Amino acid sequence: MPGPLNLEPLTAPGDHAANPRASGATADRRRTLMVAGSILAIIASIAFIAYQIFPSSVSAGAESRRRTLIDAETGEVFEDFPIRDGDRQPWTNPKTGKPSLFPAERCFWTRDGKAKLTPTWVLLNRYANKPGDTICPDCGRRVVPHNPAPPDELFNELLAPGDQAPPGK
Repeated sequence: MPGPLNLEPLTAPGDHAANPRASGATADRRRTLMVAGSILAIIASIAFIAYQIFPSSVSAGAESRRRTLIDAETGEVFEDFPIRDGDRQPWTNPKTGKPSLFPAERCFWTRDGKAKLTPTWVLLNRYANKPGDTICPDCGRRVVPHNPAPPDELFNELLAPGDQAPPGK
């Protein structure tokens, strides 16, 4: 009677008599496939556990301190600018040494009311101590803090099948 770990196929009596080599080769192939599958499962398990235990190269805290900033004097945009712990706005422009960097707002609109994939970065008037609403120079629309993006349908018109909407959309 075969045990629980017996890898031999169950056959009717007399089946081995016709070709005893064929049944041995089949059993060897099955054993090889099972060993290879087990090794792959172990490797995948170790990789998954290592991914869960060891942090990625960029921590969530460090990633949350990166911002897109705009210089109030020059209009230059600094994407992924690292904000140090305890820093307050306006942040210092590394090129000029002046505290003139403020959060930039994204505008994904075009003048004809369509969406675009690359945003226009806008400095809000309130950061620059200017009165009135902030108007996007590209589309002429009002820009507000956490400026809303166009609806997904407008972005979908721009995307080829399989593409993704802009990050942060």
